[in-house]
Amino acid sequence: AAHLHPGTAVVVGGMVLDVTASPAPGASLRRGSSTPGVVRQNPGGVGRNIAEGIARLVGPHGAPPLLIAAVGDDLAGRTLIDAWRAVGADPRGVRVCAAASTPVVTTVLDHDGEVAASVADTLTAETGVDPSWIASFAADVGRATVCVVDGNCTPDVIDRVVERAERVVGEWANDERKPIVWFEPASVAKSVRASASLRRIDYASPNAAECRAMANAMRRGSSREAPMDASVFEFTSAEAAVAEMGDDVEVLLDAGVGAVVLTLGALGCVLCRGGGG
Repeated sequence: AAHLHPGTAVVVGGMVLDVTASPAPGASLRRGSSTPGVVRQNPGGVGRNIAEGIARLVGPHGAPPLLIAAVGDDLAGRTLIDAWRAVGADPRGVRVCAAASTPVVTTVLDHDGEVAASVADTLTAETGVDPSWIASFAADVGRATVCVVDGNCTPDVIDRVVERAERVVGEWANDERKPIVWFEPASVAKSVRASASLRRIDYASPNAAECRAMANAMRRGSSREAPMDASVFEFTSAEAAVAEMGDDVEVLLDAGVGAVVLTLGALGCVLCRGGGG
């Protein structure tokens, strides 16, 4: 086997302040009135969370990931950047956008812990990271071992990233290889944003609903196959998931994705490759 070198990661995606409000025990939400409770604020965003996981995995002696994201020039943005520095990661890829609001998702839970209401103000996550900002870090993307891009990115940004990091399939990247490109869909609605770039994506990690949406987007662009019904998927085993999702995974592999990592929540995940792998 080839010798594997320590690598570097670039993550392109969302950096969000998550605000969660829960009523105090015994209290109920009332329309038109405030309710005693607990409000928590935490750094979030799919891309940011992935980058933090990588930073903690490599530790203080490894190469910190470069997160390419956008926040507003406001208190929430400064809070997120300070929290990112505290992780020991590289903050230079976080764009501070003047006159823009930092992406914030505010969720109100009911007394059962279920979502009663949620408002997502995430426009800056999409508009702040544009092709010109990606171009500023073209050298970092080209030198990376792996480049992760999430569905918060617009199709033109995803295309710019995969254009810079040409496809690599095979052993883990080393100093002489080009970056591996990994697409994390982030949501059903955003999962289809990578449709035009699938042939240059090495790994995609959708859940079942995202996988179905991505496959249906490809089916709609083909006269050979009709889209399948969107469903609420509830699997009892990974084997059942593979049986149900096999056609969808095959569509993505035929579209050029190197491997599909089908995520199944508590059931884990299934790595699917072409050629019966």
